[in-house]
Amino acid sequence: MRLLEVFFALLLASDYSVHMLPLPAPATGGIYMDYLAYDAHTGFVWAPAGNTGAVDVVDAATGKVTKIGDFATKEVQVRNGQRTLGPTSAAVGKGVVYIGNRADNKICAFDARTLAKRNCGEIDSMPDGLAYAALTNEVWVTAPRDKSLRILDASGRVRSRREARPVLHEPGRQR
Repeated sequence: MRLLEVFFALLLASDYSVHMLPLPAPATGGIYMDYLAYDAHTGFVWAPAGNTGAVDVVDAATGKVTKIGDFATKEVQVRNGQRTLGPTSAAVGKGVVYIGNRADNKICAFDARTLAKRNCGEIDSMPDGLAYAALTNEVWVTAPRDKSLRILDASGRVRSRREARPVLHEPGRQR
């Protein structure tokens, strides 16, 4: 019980504030969001805004929102009607942020500072969550439709045919 009291005392003593930051919204309806990512090196929050075909990148220090557009989208049938799918997940790597897109099954690498698109890898199933594994320089992708975990090589190494996986290359790496 004492540990819980200390935790709440620390939480209440923390010096932080909470405020709302509007993101660019579509003409109708709201924004479908799933996984966000924070890059401690840049101070940017990456917010894939699926149905808008964009990723909103928020500078946490200034509140400035930069929209990265032109992601693929597609309409799918759901229980309540139609839904637009697009970019929905993000993971921070070494100077790169990876974005997963449910519309075209691609995972694309973006420069974490300039926000420039690098390259993309594609899997044969709809991606869901992403996680960057720094120790192995891999991007792990959950693909719930076929109940699998996909592992993408983010270093540019060529793997043997037996271990063939889609490959992403980080900036500055040669093929």
